[in-house]
Amino acid sequence: MNYNDDNLDLVEEIYLTQHQYIRWMVAETTRPDIFGTRGGKVALKNMSAGAELRNQSPPPSELWLMYERAYGPSKNRKSSQAAVSPPKPQPKPVRKLERPHDAVWTFFNYNCYVIGVHDDGTVVVRLAVDWCPNGMCRITRSGTLYEGRRVVEGENLADRAEGFGRKIQCALKEWVKSGEGRKMPPSIQRLIKHGAEARKIWPRRYWRSSSCA
Repeated sequence: MNYNDDNLDLVEEIYLTQHQYIRWMVAETTRPDIFGTRGGKVALKNMSAGAELRNQSPPPSELWLMYERAYGPSKNRKSSQAAVSPPKPQPKPVRKLERPHDAVWTFFNYNCYVIGVHDDGTVVVRLAVDWCPNGMCRITRSGTLYEGRRVVEGENLADRAEGFGRKIQCALKEWVKSGEGRKMPPSIQRLIKHGAEARKIWPRRYWRSSSCA
């Protein structure tokens, strides 16, 4: 079922017990970033700073800038911009939830991913808007990558660790910064290491590095 985020409370992150996590893991939903609480349904706020930038109006083109340097500001451009650019809405309040004593998972939203971090360092990932409800990735404490129930190995591991793995690592870095005393889960670091080892075995493949930018 789909929900409009405007009708839901936004939270920074949510905390689940192991039983709640299992229910979330098998839930066939197109919006795994929405959770039910005693106070009603809530949606995870996108923690990426880039999400705010994408909602801003595009800058003027270089052609317009050259014109205005030569002839001065254009009244037409200002009026047309005002017509097509509505006032920026005020950011919706985001509240924090209390962590239950029996919770072992912390979930947050980063760009197109919902990411869960277990207290033991395991990481799970689902797409925030998921057209394949059963599709999930899990990174174990040892750095083994699962897609569904299948272990990703060999050449595929090198590819996934460099692309997908780096993106999740960037998201986890932001998550670590957002809370005092947090540490990078060792699972993601071990996955990146396994990917580097796999690339040595298949050196002819062209690997395109993924960055946090």
